[in-house]
Amino acid sequence: MELLLYSAAFTLWQCLVSMPHDGVAFASFFGRRTLRRGPGYILFSPWPGDLGVVLTEAELPSAPSLAEFRAALERVRRELLPLHVACEIYVLFVFVGVPALIAWFGSETAWRLALPTLGVLHVGTLATLYAAERRGDRRAKGRLERWIRSALFPPALFRTPAELRTQLLAGFHPATAAAALLDEDSFVRWLRKEIGRLGSDGNKQEAVLGLCEQRGIDRTRVIAPARIALDAVSYCPLCLDEFRIPRGRCLGCGTVSIAYEGAC
Repeated sequence: MELLLYSAAFTLWQCLVSMPHDGVAFASFFGRRTLRRGPGYILFSPWPGDLGVVLTEAELPSAPSLAEFRAALERVRRELLPLHVACEIYVLFVFVGVPALIAWFGSETAWRLALPTLGVLHVGTLATLYAAERRGDRRAKGRLERWIRSALFPPALFRTPAELRTQLLAGFHPATAAAALLDEDSFVRWLRKEIGRLGSDGNKQEAVLGLCEQRGIDRTRVIAPARIALDAVSYCPLCLDEFRIPRGRCLGCGTVSIAYEGAC
């Protein structure tokens, strides 16, 4: 059992990802999607099929296309589906099947039964990784290093779907990914923060606001938001905290608050 505990710890360690200053991480845990802006660290889900991707901010296109990102995401999902399934079967056997065998037969007998299956699963998953890397028009970088890590260290192999997904979706702006991956309320809230972060850059603000029409969302929910607290008069454009004064400075962000429409 100690070996399984070490494997679980190393798997979680592999799920801990460092984000650059201009990085935005998208993750899912039990079907719930979250977003976090860098810099810092984020712990992705250890389940290979869950979402875990970090996109860095490149030059924002004048008209980011939600349809293009959705098409690319569907293509990546299709290309990586066999690798997802292979890694999920591998993870289930390691962390569910092997403990069940130990509980049923005892440690020594269980490992004699499990080791041949583990070998088959490891080789089979590596073969699936090889096929996934050769599928599609784009070739992922770092193939040799990834192969060496995956062959010698199974927890690294479990994370290859997320690693490949990040590489294959590189180039898309995080705002486009947010429009595709977040639910409507979460997207509106994130877009309000994004507008505040862009400041006076009207061209970039208009580019990200164009995603509202592509999602069928009224952009006034972003540029003229309704107050949450009934007695709120203004809000911070970066953290969205609300204030009872028409104009002040947010202590956390150091940003001047914006008055709500119709506020006295």
